[in-house]
Amino acid sequence: MTDLRENLPEQDGEGGQNPLPEPTPVLVSYFEKIVRHIPATINAAYVASLGLLAEAGPNPAWLHWTVFLVLWALVPFYVLYIPGQIPDKSVSKRYCVLASTISFLVWVYAIDGGPIAISFPEFYTPLYGSLLLILTTLILPVLEVVLKKFRYFRPE
Repeated sequence: MTDLRENLPEQDGEGGQNPLPEPTPVLVSYFEKIVRHIPATINAAYVASLGLLAEAGPNPAWLHWTVFLVLWALVPFYVLYIPGQIPDKSVSKRYCVLASTISFLVWVYAIDGGPIAISFPEFYTPLYGSLLLILTTLILPVLEVVLKKFRYFRPE
């Protein structure tokens, strides 16, 4: 399992402990499972966009929504047309598109609430994001098995 703190210094400049709390190993595992469904380029683009938006100061909510919606719309295209996104032939392309689209939405909500936290702060707390992440991670494998029973979602 990846430790999110492995590249951080053990102590700050004054000899004290690093002020970042230890990540919950279980939560890290759920993040890893969700991120596996999302194209890495889309993840990187969203994280880079968050950095740019934060650095530029206060931005209108529509700009956050635009970044999120454009990247969310690109997810299916990356899954279908960029080589290496679908693990093997035993997995349905249609299921991968569905799982990736859902996973990106949940991942964005779990990491910082995304534009929902900006526009509707009453609908976001980190607890909600963590619980949604856990539920999605548990539901997606079951959904895959159920959807394979339908011709539309069978592997080609």
